[in-house]
Amino acid sequence: MSIAYRPIHADATYDFKYGLRAIQIIAYVSRVHKVVLPEGVVDNEIVTLDQIESNIIRCPDPEYAQKMIEAIDAVRVRGDSVGGVVTCIARNVPRGLGCPVFDKLEADLAKAMLSLPATKGFEFGSGFSGTFMTGSEHNDEFYIGEHGRDIQWRNHLYENSF
Repeated sequence: MSIAYRPIHADATYDFKYGLRAIQIIAYVSRVHKVVLPEGVVDNEIVTLDQIESNIIRCPDPEYAQKMIEAIDAVRVRGDSVGGVVTCIARNVPRGLGCPVFDKLEADLAKAMLSLPATKGFEFGSGFSGTFMTGSEHNDEFYIGEHGRDIQWRNHLYENSF
């Protein structure tokens, strides 16, 4: 893939339109019942598929993976089950992907995930924790820069995003 475009795939289109060869999407188990992978244990910027696939539970941290397996086994032997949380990370996503109103990326992802049996919730970005904040705490203000193409957020600068 890094040398030639694949026939009948969107490699060439994405490369020409966005300057990207691939969007990387990975997911891992971050919670099983009361066993919660603490914030910061896994660096979402660098976690690898090999780390995730290194155990049956698909948790990239070996210590918490073992705790999750034990939590599942404890109820499985009684014929019961527990729930969990899957954290999904998309890297190299081009700015502006999706439509601004009726075909938002978040809506498409939510539909796909909520279509899976037993899925009861879906978070994007700060997700449900955003309900504990006011709008001014949760949302970054932005304005258009002097060149009309630079968008300045309170805490971030994204150049040429439109």
